[in-house]
Amino acid sequence: MKTRAEAQKLGDAALTLLGDAGKGWHVRVWENLGWHANLVSPCGRMKVHWNTFPENGTSYIAYLGDADSPGGYWTGSASTPQAAIAKAVEAGRAELKRVQELMQGW
Repeated sequence: MKTRAEAQKLGDAALTLLGDAGKGWHVRVWENLGWHANLVSPCGRMKVHWNTFPENGTSYIAYLGDADSPGGYWTGSASTPQAAIAKAVEAGRAELKRVQELMQGW
């Protein structure tokens, strides 16, 4: 993205795609060798980034992790932000189940 305004506009469009599920989310815009934007959940633990490719359209990746980190422990990618979020949550739950199974009997 070439300008802050362009990054904000793309962020606002992504936020609109979340619909009612996006209540309380906000667009974060920053500059680092170009303008970037992502969506951040109200608690800060889920972040959604996107990439747009002329030949494939837009893909979304969700990161679930600590509120003060730029990324996350679990990720999910999909063609919609909702599906990416669902996959990140699913990955976190699968890891939790695996750890619970490992800890049985200890």
